[in-house]
Amino acid sequence: MRPLFAPAIASVLALHIACSSSTDDRSGAGGSSSDGVDTGGRPNGGSAAGGTGAGGQANGGGPSGGGTGGGSAIGGQAHQAGGFSATGGLGGESGDGGANQNVGGSVESGCSGFAPNELRVVEESVEITSQAALDELAGVVEIRGDLNLGDVQVEGLPERVSLGSLEPLRCLKRLTGILRVVFVDGLTTLEGLSALESAQAVQIMASALEDVNGLEKLQALGWAWIDYNSSLTNLDGLSGLTEAGEIRFQSNGIENIDGLGKLQQVKRLHFMDNELLGDVDGLGALRVVEGTLTISNNNGLTNLRGLHQVTRVDGDLKITSNNALPPCEAEAVVDAIGASNIGGEIDLSQNAGASTCSQ
Repeated sequence: MRPLFAPAIASVLALHIACSSSTDDRSGAGGSSSDGVDTGGRPNGGSAAGGTGAGGQANGGGPSGGGTGGGSAIGGQAHQAGGFSATGGLGGESGDGGANQNVGGSVESGCSGFAPNELRVVEESVEITSQAALDELAGVVEIRGDLNLGDVQVEGLPERVSLGSLEPLRCLKRLTGILRVVFVDGLTTLEGLSALESAQAVQIMASALEDVNGLEKLQALGWAWIDYNSSLTNLDGLSGLTEAGEIRFQSNGIENIDGLGKLQQVKRLHFMDNELLGDVDGLGALRVVEGTLTISNNNGLTNLRGLHQVTRVDGDLKITSNNALPPCEAEAVVDAIGASNIGGEIDLSQNAGASTCSQ
């Protein structure tokens, strides 16, 4: 059975997928730059190119030695797996150049059940709409494109799909594109992704997820959009995240945001329509918002102490229509940051809670 909000968010999903292919400041985090030089996972204004440098493979077909500071060229021969192209022979088979080549500069290790030469790289985006298709990704350590779990068609209402476990993805360490989990039933956790160290961005929409555990190794993202996940109660799986281009949480079941305890800097931050969110204490490490900060229509929200240490908001500050939030709580945020340190419009309207404020 489709959730009641499915028709309303179908167009939103289409917009998100279309926008996420752009190369603005939301892309480029968590990977390597296009010339193969490690950027440390920071947003760099362009899309990430993964761990292989610009010189990764010669036009003549043989490996040519890799890029600067990124990964080495990919040896081995191409294999077909479940309808997508994967490169095998990771560190085990030799390419046309005759020498054994690795991805990322070293033979992958720590993925039990697979010999190094059984590990694979997928050279294109992958869409998974069945558990059988997901199972075919076993042994993949890198996807050079997006990983779409669910139906991400842009036109029309996506069909809901059912997935049981992400265990086949336990070897996946690098994703140069976007991780999407959209309109997926059955899947309650992302724990199968616990090896994932880098991704350009994350989108989770209308899923059955109860947590995002499995994403703990992600330290930087170009953006994270987590919307309409009524069973999602916490963000503990994002506990490694220190910076992001944009973070948006809308219409989820989250009760706290303690999982964001390491987040120090973000370009845009939005919390909207999260009825069970009681506080933002999990933002205690946040210091700088380079764009807009929005906290609206979170009707269980009673205090904003977690924002008192923020030193700068370069864009608008919008704290509006939070029915249980005392107006003085919103005013205290402005006082703590300093009105002169807020670069855009300040809107504190329609917060309707009791007048008593926390100290």
